[in-house]
Amino acid sequence: MRYSIAHNVMTKISGAVSIVGAGILFLLVFIIDAVNKNLEIDLGLLFQLRNLFVVAAFAGLYLFIKSVMPKRSVNPLRLFGIIFITLLTFFTIFLIITLISIDGYEAVETKLVPVDYLTILFSNIASIVTGTTAILFLYIISQLIFIKRRRGTQRNFIFFLILLSIASLSTWNLNPLESSTTSYVLFVCAIIAGIANSFKFSWIVYLSKREKMFSIGYGFLLFVLLIIFNIALTENGFINRSLLYYSHPLQFFVRIVAIFSVIYFGMSFVVSLFHLPTAEAFDRKRIELSSVHNLSRLITRVFDFKDLVQTVTNLTIEVTEASSAWLEIIRRDESNEKEVIFELVAHKNIYPQEIDLITHNETGLRRHIIETKKVVVIDEFTRDRRTRDLTRSVKNIGSLICVPLVSQEQMIGILYAAKSMEYSFDQEDTDLISTFADHVTIAIENSRLIEQSLERERLQQELMVAQKVQKKLLPQRLPEPEGFELDAFSAPAFEVGGDYYDVAVLENDRIGIVIGDVSGKGVSAAFYMAELKGIFQALSKSCKSTTEFLIRANDALYGSIEKSAFISLIYAIVDTKSATMYLSRAGHCPMVHVHNGNVKLHKPNGIGLGLTGASLFNEVIEEETVLLASGDICVFYTDGITEARNPAGDEFGTDRLVRVITKNQHRNAQDLRCVILEEISSFTGMESFDDDLTIVIFKRNIT
Repeated sequence: MRYSIAHNVMTKISGAVSIVGAGILFLLVFIIDAVNKNLEIDLGLLFQLRNLFVVAAFAGLYLFIKSVMPKRSVNPLRLFGIIFITLLTFFTIFLIITLISIDGYEAVETKLVPVDYLTILFSNIASIVTGTTAILFLYIISQLIFIKRRRGTQRNFIFFLILLSIASLSTWNLNPLESSTTSYVLFVCAIIAGIANSFKFSWIVYLSKREKMFSIGYGFLLFVLLIIFNIALTENGFINRSLLYYSHPLQFFVRIVAIFSVIYFGMSFVVSLFHLPTAEAFDRKRIELSSVHNLSRLITRVFDFKDLVQTVTNLTIEVTEASSAWLEIIRRDESNEKEVIFELVAHKNIYPQEIDLITHNETGLRRHIIETKKVVVIDEFTRDRRTRDLTRSVKNIGSLICVPLVSQEQMIGILYAAKSMEYSFDQEDTDLISTFADHVTIAIENSRLIEQSLERERLQQELMVAQKVQKKLLPQRLPEPEGFELDAFSAPAFEVGGDYYDVAVLENDRIGIVIGDVSGKGVSAAFYMAELKGIFQALSKSCKSTTEFLIRANDALYGSIEKSAFISLIYAIVDTKSATMYLSRAGHCPMVHVHNGNVKLHKPNGIGLGLTGASLFNEVIEEETVLLASGDICVFYTDGITEARNPAGDEFGTDRLVRVITKNQHRNAQDLRCVILEEISSFTGMESFDDDLTIVIFKRNIT
């Protein structure tokens, strides 16, 4: 969401910059033309620069149009409407220009010389309007071509754009009245490429009959208006002469786009006309699918199982126009999962005795459906080998369809529908009832899951209670040692988690700071977190050193914790009088220490709690001593901080954490904690986290 908003803002800003830049360039071109008229000098290199201004200005106009135009998901008829309004606007401006008395141009050899400044002004206006119209035509046609595009569509259109650009730029050094064989050959090639792209009308197939009628009307109207537009670009017309004077490449570009547009919309008129006879069948199919969708919505609202299955059989008859229908649900024996029991849960217009005869295992119907999980259609009930022996006992059935209800590749039941006439179920009926059966499967599964969801809700409420209890295990108020600042934050990924931190006030002006992370997440981690809380409260005040605490904590946990679980921990004792910190680590993330702008990661040796016995653990564990100067910052954290990931899968990482800390080392502990969490949220783009996250910040005040 945040990325989408930022992208929209950037698009609008770039569009605004593009249109402002284009306006400035158009003004510069007009000034150059006016100066040239006044001084009547050879422009030379300035002429080349002027052409570059024209190209850059129209490129800016294209970027602006792209930023404000609707995207490809828009209805094609709306794009037709935009083209129609654009043409009307063009003809209105063209009419106004023709009503104004303009002296025009004088032909001097191969050049066009404007008679007065009014001609220069209106030639600039006419060229800008005509060029903008052509760009808009090209953009909208590309939108239509790319609807439901296939492989090669984009490649072919890009090839056309390349030929269009080459043909236009081939006239770069030509005077307005000059011609070039090469340019006209490229002109013809570009038109041929445009014709090749004029057969992309996938969007027409998906229009309703009413929309196809509008498409025919729009297509014909636009075809006529575009012919008039092409006539307006004739050689002797003011518009064409203005384009030639303004920019020969622009004139070539407009002519090619105008011809391409008249071909495309003429073809759209013809194709829409040919698709009109199939529109009614398409609409009927769409109405059927809509009806099935509406029926499925109705079914999903019925949560009482008995009401649901009865509704299913009634709607099956309505959807397929069947004479009878019934529904069987599979019940599985809990003691023997391989044994399948069919239960008739609903039926209409047929007796249960008749159903039992039809679906009995000896007929082979059930067995075949279970094995294949495919629809079975019996066109001749009285002659089919599976049912011909039942004709004396079962009356009024000519054809039968059996549809398996499959959920996650497992059958949950079978839906049957019967008609009195033979060969009454065609392929369309089969597809329709199969689609309907999919929704029935979802409805039945929903009704079964309602009871389970109620149980989950009860468990969820219990987890919320557990969350409140776990929050109370964390310090409700942190100590405020003189000359130091202390701040902390902890949040579980789920309702409860395995991160833990605590602070204990020890004797002789010392405080103990602990932060730990239980492997895994959720309820099991929360239990070990609570156990760790008890261990810390019991041992912290009696242990004189950090290593002694970790050794005794490992002794308490080893053997009682699961083999697949362990606890990483870092424990620090701070002597606030001497500003000395004693630090030990049991496989936890290193402590970040910022001293005079320099950063050191303290990671004394140690193994996670509960992984090994006393002999190996005691041998590896060690203690570091850290002297805390004025303004020093110590940051303890769990791996939820550094392993937070953005949508691309990149981790926040220790380096990024260190940069945030050093950049904001002047802040107090609370503000620094807020900045770190904000950076993580900004990096991940999420307010919640995928892993338990805990951070403790300890800072010595500046003296």
